[in-house]
Amino acid sequence: MIETPLAILLEISFYAILWHLLFQCCTHVVSPYLLGSYSTKYKALGEGKRSYWNASMVSSFHAILVSCMAVYAIQQGKLWSNWPHLDLAATTDLTHTTVRVMNGYMLADFCLTVYYRNADSWHKSFYIVMFHHLMVLCLTCSILMIDCCHSYSMIGVLLELTTPMINLHWHLRTVNESETKLYFINGVVLVVMWFIVRIVVAGPVALYSFYIDEAVASRQVLVTVLVAYTGVYPLQVYWFIKLINGARKAFHSIGGQHKEGKEELVQKKQE
Repeated sequence: MIETPLAILLEISFYAILWHLLFQCCTHVVSPYLLGSYSTKYKALGEGKRSYWNASMVSSFHAILVSCMAVYAIQQGKLWSNWPHLDLAATTDLTHTTVRVMNGYMLADFCLTVYYRNADSWHKSFYIVMFHHLMVLCLTCSILMIDCCHSYSMIGVLLELTTPMINLHWHLRTVNESETKLYFINGVVLVVMWFIVRIVVAGPVALYSFYIDEAVASRQVLVTVLVAYTGVYPLQVYWFIKLINGARKAFHSIGGQHKEGKEELVQKKQE
């Protein structure tokens, strides 16, 4: 069923309100009182970092929720059963709901980013986050309006699989736990998962499927795909390069620490 822009706006506004209520719950209940020793560390943060902390918690919950919904929708609707051929017209009630829930989160996070744009931890990535959220909202709303491409939209939703690791990376660094094994393991898994999900699957794998079925695609679908791969996908590559550079620095730092440790051991033996 093709939906009107007004109906879509009302739906995503409803979910946006729910996501904002969860943010308020994290702000006033979860983070200050229910995180054990991390609640103490949380209270020591400035207002900007506390708001970003809570937004990141909501982000992780959203990522887990919509990823599970997407996996179930793919299985329920058998959306990928004929891969590499993906039915452009295939949709289910759950795919519609999944996209709406994600839209609501994007709108809620967009508003939070605008509100806290000058606060610590928010302002550094303000413009790129604004661009990303607007592009995703435009793409997903377009998919809802033309009632098409849900097989591909579920690939887009599953990009969120890496989001909890991104947020955990920031949380651990913020509470000065960047030297822990958890931080290191999370970083390695993040780089690997990002490459598989956001670079390979969302890139050549999805493009190959679309390429072999391009003849049956409408002009609206072609425009949607063009916008996705000129606006959103380059951001995934850009962030992946930043992840690789960060991982390289971390490995160099670990190597330097081992070298210093060996030199100290040699000096002690000589003494």
